[in-house]
Amino acid sequence: MNHAFTGGSKKRKQGDRIFSFKNFCTPGNPVHFDGTFQENIRVLLDLGDHDGGALNHRWSFQLELHSRPLLNLTLYAIEETVDSSSQFRQCHHCKYVGWGHHMICRKRYHFVLPAWRTGARMANGGGDNEGGGGGGEVGTGNYYSCNVINKASGSDKLQSQHQLMHAVVHSNGFGHLLSVNGIAGGSEVVSGHQILDLWNRLCSALNLRKVSLTDTARRGAMSLRLIYGVGYGKTWFGNWGYRYGRGSYGVTHRMYRDSMEALQSLPLCLLVPHFGSLRHEIPAIIAKYQTIACNSILTLGQLFHFMLELKRHLPPETMTAMNFQGIASQPACRWSSKRVEMAAQVIVDTLKKAGNQWIPRQDVRDTARIYIGDTGLLDFVLKSIGNHVVGTHMVRRLVNPVTKVLEYCLEDISHSISSGGGNAEDHYNQRLPPTSGMFLRSRPQHLTRMQLMRDMFYLYKYILKEHSPTVMTGIFSTIPLAVRVILDTKHLVRDYNGDQLALRKNTITDNRIQVLCTVNFKTEWPIHSYDPILIPANTTVGDLKMIAETYFRETYLGLHSFVAESLVEGGDSDAELVMSIVEATGGSIAVVGSNRIINEEEVIYEGYSGRVVDCPCGAKENDGERMISCDVCEVWQHSRCLDFPNGEEIPSVFLCICCEQNIIDLPPSLLF
Repeated sequence: MNHAFTGGSKKRKQGDRIFSFKNFCTPGNPVHFDGTFQENIRVLLDLGDHDGGALNHRWSFQLELHSRPLLNLTLYAIEETVDSSSQFRQCHHCKYVGWGHHMICRKRYHFVLPAWRTGARMANGGGDNEGGGGGGEVGTGNYYSCNVINKASGSDKLQSQHQLMHAVVHSNGFGHLLSVNGIAGGSEVVSGHQILDLWNRLCSALNLRKVSLTDTARRGAMSLRLIYGVGYGKTWFGNWGYRYGRGSYGVTHRMYRDSMEALQSLPLCLLVPHFGSLRHEIPAIIAKYQTIACNSILTLGQLFHFMLELKRHLPPETMTAMNFQGIASQPACRWSSKRVEMAAQVIVDTLKKAGNQWIPRQDVRDTARIYIGDTGLLDFVLKSIGNHVVGTHMVRRLVNPVTKVLEYCLEDISHSISSGGGNAEDHYNQRLPPTSGMFLRSRPQHLTRMQLMRDMFYLYKYILKEHSPTVMTGIFSTIPLAVRVILDTKHLVRDYNGDQLALRKNTITDNRIQVLCTVNFKTEWPIHSYDPILIPANTTVGDLKMIAETYFRETYLGLHSFVAESLVEGGDSDAELVMSIVEATGGSIAVVGSNRIINEEEVIYEGYSGRVVDCPCGAKENDGERMISCDVCEVWQHSRCLDFPNGEEIPSVFLCICCEQNIIDLPPSLLF
């Protein structure tokens, strides 16, 4: 197995490596990972800063986000041990996504990226400071994570509201992305796209098998999975390979796919007169984007696709140059544009002397006052200059979440200016890049991201979400059902290792071969799923039984007394080479054995609860939605499917339809 260190980090001091945020876990950085997840995670942890003393199950990695100004984020890896006394030994996320048949693992690994100033080490040598996160782009309910993280960290700095990212991976290689907080979720230094890129690289490098997430991402008041489903036929997380995992309320993959296709194919030639008779803005909005689009926009899916693509090309409103004449013309400004520009340049020069450090507003003001005696002018410019471009620098401004003090920092953006000439103001004021001409017939005048999002929200609200019976008639009667199906599909899964497992079957790497191994008990209990195990190429059947026995005992809580006895196919002699069996079975091997606590099913499986689910929607398992049980037969059903909305209180006594009918059919003599 090759884990050679390639030098993909810097060294500040002994035991304190600085890795690149952008390149962390790219091939060869920081090492070449070439093992199973259990092997790779140990190699990764050896590269981190290990907490000593009582906190010996937490490691940290310093990730350099950018160097000018210098800003590092801290990625924490926390090892959680699961035993029979653990409060949350069963993983509800496994249950909801359909992995309830998996056995409970002995260990879980939490990956936490705290918000900036919670886990960041600043260039000025300041320690870790707390920072707020805000609403998340992924929300799954961290039902056990906070207690585990707080216990491991020794403080409350890593609570969920302070996390840019939190994920948990079981020791069998199945994991869950629990939360992502990008710019929309309160992040001040890194976007959700960058966080997902980091997580995707980490999963690929460590050789994870599958990862799930619960998609509750929103853009303002709009569900992101609905507008992306209409515009792209996939979710936003589909950009990283996440696909349909499991639907709630009995939604199947085919129902999900057909619903997206139904909404995407709605013809605008029928939609405009139908909805436009009541909402006159709808025809105007649609005509606006049809006019500027290079290609014909004929369906609702094409319209949303074009608007989402156009949004990507429109510059953010905050990335604009300092317009001194415009500022001087404001009613609140009593100074000339030249004086405003001079004061802004003094502030920039003051920040340059700070050496890319974050400086409190009062310190900036006091230093600039040496050159600008008018404090009113300084206060006005300091208020206007934040997150604007002056010359070749971006003036960053934010509130320190600990001290609540406004701070400023300077970022050199000269590298962002195109080689064709022009200054930073031209670069940031440019409305659309040259590539936008590929899909634009004409350049939109005075169209901003905010205006585009307002138009999209109007269409979202009055076409997709307003389900008035007078409007939803004919072919448009399918809209409410299709929208509900898409919104009821929020459990997504990325299969990281499906292709890799197929490629690595029967292949030898570093004189080792990968086999897919499972256990088969001498009972009627379900067969365990196949786990990848790397074994030496000259392994015998006897060796394999010992390797499998050790692996399953150390990996799964319920198999601590597992004893491997034989193989289902082949292996008549312990001296027989496993290679010959692999060639005959295609790499899948089942080990027959016994286990002392096999009858205690609730200890073994992630999803076992003893509940019987039989809902009118077709659901047979707990999907994480609110349910109610019959007081007679104790069968569980969705409260929504029984006309009890989620915001409505559940009755204290409830009978399902079957039990209610059975009682009605009873002879009166038995009722009294």
